[in-house]
Amino acid sequence: MTLLRRVLVPIGAALVTAALATPATAAPASTLFESAHVGFDDPNTGRTLTVDLDRIDGVAQLDVEYWSRSCTESGGLETCETIFRNAYDQTPSRVRMSLQGASATGVVTYSQTVRTCTYGPVNEEGERPESCTDAPATEGTTSVKITWTGTGEVVKERWSDEEGARYVTRRRTATVVATAFGESFPVEQSLITSLGRTRKYAAA
Repeated sequence: MTLLRRVLVPIGAALVTAALATPATAAPASTLFESAHVGFDDPNTGRTLTVDLDRIDGVAQLDVEYWSRSCTESGGLETCETIFRNAYDQTPSRVRMSLQGASATGVVTYSQTVRTCTYGPVNEEGERPESCTDAPATEGTTSVKITWTGTGEVVKERWSDEEGARYVTRRRTATVVATAFGESFPVEQSLITSLGRTRKYAAA
């Protein structure tokens, strides 16, 4: 073995050993949060529908809240029936989410409560007597289909929390149509809408 080889071989081996012993610098772990929200309000028929679609690292959940109210008058008394329907943490069968648009389809299980209130004529004290009863809660299922189409300008935000994690959020408004509980909810009744994507980077 020549002198040059006797010098280079140990140096090469040392470099390989050092490379294997030095861990690679990993990129900070990140988590993707996606969201879509809408609130429908139909003052003509006395009903509202609120839907929240969230997906965290590919796992989606759907929350649906429905409210409706109808009143009738007879013999000087007004009777109003209010229906509350809530479905939380439901798993949609089909989901698509991006800032360009989002959609969700599925069958959800909801809890229903019906409240009936009777209002009498205004008395001498200027008050209107009322009497309300709540029927026992029941459960049901309904098909839900909802589609968001991004329309507004994309707004970007950055911030950090107390633990040093960094967040990058992009959001925009949207037009939305939906069907739920056998009823249709058109674009013109969608008052509060949003599409959002937030990437969280763990503290280094």
